[in-house]
Amino acid sequence: MKRRLKMVILVTAVLCLFFLWFGLGSGRPSSRKTARWNMLQETADIIHSLGGKGHVHINNKQYNIEGRAIMQGGDQGSIKVEAGWHEVKKDSQHDIKQQEGLAGEDDNPKQCYLSPLVNSFKNVMTNNGEVNTTTYANSQSELMKLLEMLGTVFSFVTSDAKSKIEILEAYRASEQGKHYATIESMLQYEKDTGIVLDNKKPSGARTLLRLHRALKFIMEFLNRMGKSTSDAKVSTLAYECYHETLANYHVWIVRKAAGMAFYTLPTRKNFLEKLCKEEEDVVLGLVSELADTILPVYEQTEELYTKFDFHELP
Repeated sequence: MKRRLKMVILVTAVLCLFFLWFGLGSGRPSSRKTARWNMLQETADIIHSLGGKGHVHINNKQYNIEGRAIMQGGDQGSIKVEAGWHEVKKDSQHDIKQQEGLAGEDDNPKQCYLSPLVNSFKNVMTNNGEVNTTTYANSQSELMKLLEMLGTVFSFVTSDAKSKIEILEAYRASEQGKHYATIESMLQYEKDTGIVLDNKKPSGARTLLRLHRALKFIMEFLNRMGKSTSDAKVSTLAYECYHETLANYHVWIVRKAAGMAFYTLPTRKNFLEKLCKEEEDVVLGLVSELADTILPVYEQTEELYTKFDFHELP
């Protein structure tokens, strides 16, 4: 328990240091600082998700962990961080389960979240081998629901992804929606019109790039989980996949906070049971199938961003 409490204190401390590091100036960001402001805003969203409302079990006691990151003005911007935690009484734990959609979960012993996701990603590619933007966004949305069901540890992915999915859906529903039917048509349209270079609002290309990076982390994690043995640690697998993928695009404070969050992941047995209430070999097979189904979607998107030279969009 002392180790967990020290971890909470450490996270709060590094968040405060991050606030001091970035806190400069006042007013709106200048055009020259747009890229830095975008990074700061994304960092605030991720910190908020990591410190947002959640709970953890320590020595059979449940603790609520609450926090928030507040964007503030400044030529370069700043972040104010607030955090805290408290023990949850036993009579309140059932309410928390209901809020998270977990109450009554055991009533369905064969509940499985993986098969629908496999079918969803199978429909992302069109008959011509293109990536359909609408089905891509829908599949990403369902994938985020799965991660949310697994706990707040993945909030640094889900909270950011949900806002990006909403942006894509808005573009698809706009008057220019026909240009956003596939990822390739979207990238071509935004390149030809210069939308991709417009810093006033996030372009579809920049928005989907963030989802694409997150998808690689999830795909790698699922792939290693599917091949894992009984002695594997979910926290280690998640950390290694994060370090090799998304960590390359996160600032130091987010990397450290995410790394600490992974320690709260359950055992491999409990994790697989959350994914699907079937025999272990069946669950592992579905996990591997989902990773394999995501792969061609990821590879086609990767190829398109290479073709348009959009990998380094700010």
